[in-house]
Amino acid sequence: MADSVDWDRLFPITSVSRNDVADIVGEEMAEKLTDRDMERLATRMRDAYCESYAFWDQIGIIVPDLIGDH
Repeated sequence: MADSVDWDRLFPITSVSRNDVADIVGEEMAEKLTDRDMERLATRMRDAYCESYAFWDQIGIIVPDLIGDH
């Protein structure tokens, strides 16, 4: 019998580090961010990415490629 698929299981997409932030806005600004600020940034970045067309377009491009790898 085939394994059942958990349709609601979530998989992490990405992460962000202070080094990532420093690369964009500089170390002076990045070092002022608290861990809470970083959590909020990660949440806002996730939401912005998932709400963009790029996220959904990439699913349509990547999934057929992954299935082809089987």
